[in-house]
Amino acid sequence: MDSDLQPMYVICTDWGDDIDDAISVALAARTIDRFVVLTADESGDHRARGVSEQLRRHDRTDVPVIRGLEIGGGRGRRRSSMGLATRPCEHDPEMIEALTDLALSSSELRWVGQGPLSNVAAFAQARPDLAGRIRLTQMGFWLDRYRDTSRASHNPRMDPRAAGAAVRLLDTPRLVLSDHTEAAAIRITREHDLMRRLAAPDAPGWARLLVDGFEEWAAYRSTAADQSSGVGSWLHDPLTLSAGLDLGFVRFVGERIRVEADARAYRDPEGIEVEVSTGADHEAFMDWVMKILLED
Repeated sequence: MDSDLQPMYVICTDWGDDIDDAISVALAARTIDRFVVLTADESGDHRARGVSEQLRRHDRTDVPVIRGLEIGGGRGRRRSSMGLATRPCEHDPEMIEALTDLALSSSELRWVGQGPLSNVAAFAQARPDLAGRIRLTQMGFWLDRYRDTSRASHNPRMDPRAAGAAVRLLDTPRLVLSDHTEAAAIRITREHDLMRRLAAPDAPGWARLLVDGFEEWAAYRSTAADQSSGVGSWLHDPLTLSAGLDLGFVRFVGERIRVEADARAYRDPEGIEVEVSTGADHEAFMDWVMKILLED
């Protein structure tokens, strides 16, 4: 391997559903010099076009956007304005080729998984010789706490086979568990200081996309139960991005797990070696988000 090669960040995102994906892209655009965005659970090219527009507003047209696999499972299909397709696609040679080029021209792919694990599993299976260059930090799975313990968390549940394959094929993936991302301290509503300041008249032009995206997400989630406490969004994916950047807000410990066919994960002394989150400094993380997005 060429010692002069630099690492490349891969932000793998199901952009266009919960607004935390777009906030994560905004943070990446303002903090990372060398990265690409890879869309997860694609729908035609809706997600890729949306990410490209967001990056343009951040003056980051230097960042490549790679269209990922279509698996037909995203929550966005419920929103007619998304226009999402449901055509499954198990293999995309263009995606594999693009990721191969990135892996060969980088010392490491620092993969930040913020959607289903379909893309990373497909690449590891297609190019096992390059799987060792992937350092995966993935949002999802749970071990002790989840809002519905009868099922896996959203990201692995959208493609259970890929979730299991990725954990088996990659070297010690880091999992930012839903146990630690569904925290009140990182839940934002339209009344949160972050959203109020992004909506202010003197906010930068790129902020409008985040505000509009939040309102669309809020409209989608506006059930009577949600309205009683204010529609909001947990910053699952930005917290995962911070872990991928090794900022220290998320704590990890080595663990052995098994992943069942439905993508639920369990501790197992005979299982696969991974690193799992054990907690997070949510207040310090939110201070970082506010500083990056609100300060010039």
